[in-house]
Amino acid sequence: MINSIAYKNTLLKYTDRGEGKTIVLLHGYLENIEIWGSFAQVLENEYRIIRIDLLGHGGSGNLGKAHSMSEMAEAVHYVITELNVEQAFVVGHSMGGYAALAYLNNYADRISGLCLFHSSPFADTKEKRHQRDREINLVHAGKKDQLFNAHVPKIFAPENVALMGNTIKSVSKQVGKMGPEGIVAALDGMKQRADLSELLANTQKPVLYIIGDKDQFIPQDILEKIQFPKVHEILHLKNSGHMGMLEETEVVLESFRKFIRKYLQSN
Repeated sequence: MINSIAYKNTLLKYTDRGEGKTIVLLHGYLENIEIWGSFAQVLENEYRIIRIDLLGHGGSGNLGKAHSMSEMAEAVHYVITELNVEQAFVVGHSMGGYAALAYLNNYADRISGLCLFHSSPFADTKEKRHQRDREINLVHAGKKDQLFNAHVPKIFAPENVALMGNTIKSVSKQVGKMGPEGIVAALDGMKQRADLSELLANTQKPVLYIIGDKDQFIPQDILEKIQFPKVHEILHLKNSGHMGMLEETEVVLESFRKFIRKYLQSN
């Protein structure tokens, strides 16, 4: 069952299932809590899994023309606090990783560990900001379907597009639920986000970094640029693009289990 909670002048949607160590799953741009699907269902047999629709996504409402990553983190914090969670392993996919880093920046005492899942600690490049502006213009012109049609196939490894037809249709259906206000607010928020690479480098929290070897959004040379904290692990997904939880589900699940047993079991 999807729950809702009043937040400022809107609603936030979330699910809270399972028992044990708490894992918070934050989805990416144009996604919602459905993206975690069967992946979360498996984890719910072992842990307490909280999934949250970020501002402007899924069933969660909008708060303004731009949703900064700090605002998204504040909304996440509100849900976690209302659910009486003292500490959680926070997993952020893509844009959700930006929000997770903002959460670490603002509420480090509430994080037991962090997973950046197909994400980056760096601010947008000038080229990337221009790309987001072009996408905003598409939405303003009433052409969001063009944005969706270009985005969805690109998030999977090229060879997986033909193999995962039903999955891609499901993702396309989820993406199609996004309203124009939420799309623009997310794009503006990502475009304006701060560089938190130094925060990542200096955190005392254990960090799991997951990268797809065939990711068309996160370049492989990012690993040469990121300064990781002392306690970290890197998982290369050899057969994944930007959607490892769908493209290599079992590999990611096992990585989560090992990481939690190794670094978070006593927290």
